[in-house]
Amino acid sequence: MKKDFVIITKALCPSCNQKKMDRHVIDPKCTSCKFLRHKANNLLSFKNFLDKSHPTWVYFNVYEKTKEGRGNQLDNFIKGKKEPSSKWL
Repeated sequence: MKKDFVIITKALCPSCNQKKMDRHVIDPKCTSCKFLRHKANNLLSFKNFLDKSHPTWVYFNVYEKTKEGRGNQLDNFIKGKKEPSSKWL
C-alpha cells in the first residue's frame, strides 16, 4: 500500500566522513553534520536519491506522515547494513 512518509536523514560532514572511512569513532554531537528532513512515498527511490545527492548519509528514520508533520517512527535504515528492500513498509 502506497503511503507518504516523513524521513529524517543524518549526513556526515567531511571531517566525520573521513573518521568513518578511517574506522575511527564519529562524534555523535558534531554540529557540522546535517540532519535532513524529506517527504517520500517510495523508500527504494529515496535511498537512490540519497546515494546521489547526499553520499555521506549514514542512516535514516522513517515516520508516519500526519497532519501535524511527523507521527510515530515506523522503521530505521543504516547504510550498508540495513537498507530498504521494498518500496513500502
